[in-house]
Amino acid sequence: MTSMTAMMGANIWTRALTWPVIAWVVINVVFFGALAIVPDMGKAVSPAGLTPLLLLVGLWAGYKIVEFGGNIWYAAAAGVVVGLVCAILDIIGSALVLKMSAGDAYPGSVYFFGMNFFGAVVGGGFKLTK
Repeated sequence: MTSMTAMMGANIWTRALTWPVIAWVVINVVFFGALAIVPDMGKAVSPAGLTPLLLLVGLWAGYKIVEFGGNIWYAAAAGVVVGLVCAILDIIGSALVLKMSAGDAYPGSVYFFGMNFFGAVVGGGFKLTK
């Protein structure tokens, strides 16, 4: 069995996921930078409040992977990638800025992963219906 990259070419993955991943890095750097300056800002932001943003980045990744030639399974894989990036950045940012342990940051990160994943599947499915 060949790998997903070999089957579709590395270019499709790079083209589809570069900007959603860069977006997560920029969003997290800005958010945790602002949080370092104004620590009470974290009380105003909840995982539920971030849901539209989480779904949107997942939708973006899933839609683009299908646009470049993938199918629903590739959209799901794209959701795993952007979801992991988001979750890992959240754990790192929470540890560095909020001084949380990984175990304390874990539940929110799982939620972030799930919303990115679900968004990617929906975005991929949406693109497939056109």
